[in-house]
Amino acid sequence: MKPGCDKDVWQKDTSKTYQSIKPFLHFMAIFGLYRIGRGSHCSTVLLTALVILQVAILLWCIAKVIWCFNGADVAQDESLTVASITILTQFLVCLLTLILGLRFLPVRINKFLKMCDNLMSNPFFEVSIVHYRKRTMTFSIIAMVAIVICAIFVIFINPPFVSDFACVRSPVTQNRPIIFWLNTTILPLLVFFVLGNKISVHGSLFILMAFVKKEFSRCNDEFKKLLDSIPTEKKVQEIKERYFLVCQLCENLDATFNPLDACIMFLNSLWICTQIYTIASNPLSFASVMFNCSFIIIELVELSVLILQGASLNQEAKQCLETSKYLDGTKMGHKTIAMVTLFAENMRSTEVGLSFMKLFIIKKSTIITIVGTLISYIIVVIQFRPG
Repeated sequence: MKPGCDKDVWQKDTSKTYQSIKPFLHFMAIFGLYRIGRGSHCSTVLLTALVILQVAILLWCIAKVIWCFNGADVAQDESLTVASITILTQFLVCLLTLILGLRFLPVRINKFLKMCDNLMSNPFFEVSIVHYRKRTMTFSIIAMVAIVICAIFVIFINPPFVSDFACVRSPVTQNRPIIFWLNTTILPLLVFFVLGNKISVHGSLFILMAFVKKEFSRCNDEFKKLLDSIPTEKKVQEIKERYFLVCQLCENLDATFNPLDACIMFLNSLWICTQIYTIASNPLSFASVMFNCSFIIIELVELSVLILQGASLNQEAKQCLETSKYLDGTKMGHKTIAMVTLFAENMRSTEVGLSFMKLFIIKKSTIITIVGTLISYIIVVIQFRPG
């Protein structure tokens, strides 16, 4: 049996960790990323219906692109093609997340919450999480209100309140009022699901990561107490065991969100570069430039949030190693010194944090690398632009 796991059946109703973030888990369930029911047919049917609905929205968007090339009366500006493809790609990620929510994400998140409960069962390292429920409730309400406002805003900037949709009135769709009303309904739903999906992914990552960072911080606090006392073998061994249990918790968190993190980092980086090239290489109107720039900003913000969260987790995991440098060896016996030295070496050789497809750990240096790459790309694009 793996450390940090309990062979007893884990119950949500008695789980302190689950109850502390229950409001946000319900928020995730609305967008299909979590299953509140215990494998009930009702939750399965609901998630399946969400998948079908989002597939229908995706097929509609693809149909609109096809109609654009089929003699649409209101054709879309070619300069917006890249941004339109970006929207479709983001929705594909949204659909992937929803499919993972059928089985993968709920199982992984429940395993993470169970490990948190087992860690907190040790009164020596007890961490208070009472305030989490109120915070997650407030965050969920604010997020839902913001999503609904954005969806309503999309309704008011499209027909019947303004001129016709681009790429809807074509020879394929003439004299079909149902097409008009389908588009009026689907656009706000598209915004609702994409925003809700992104907030669910980043919000759940932020909340679950807070548990891991708090556990690492608790280990570091105990290590700091050794600076003002006489370290013993028993005390060092307790902290060591606790630290590597938290590392296992972090590995579970990384395994849960790794597919989504990799998609976000890869696709956002790709489309940022593509849109920069579009702006630099084509004579665009001011409106087109602003439209493309708005997507670049959104993708940069999402990429930055993910990388900064990963870097902060990696930094928090290193705090114990930094504190170990200040332990006074004159207060310790030979066995204790050997134990502390081995513990420090183990921490130094253990890479902890979020990873990109298990290839590298996201840390502070990753921020510099990505910023430098984007700046270099912009310089190259400007130098080799046509004319």
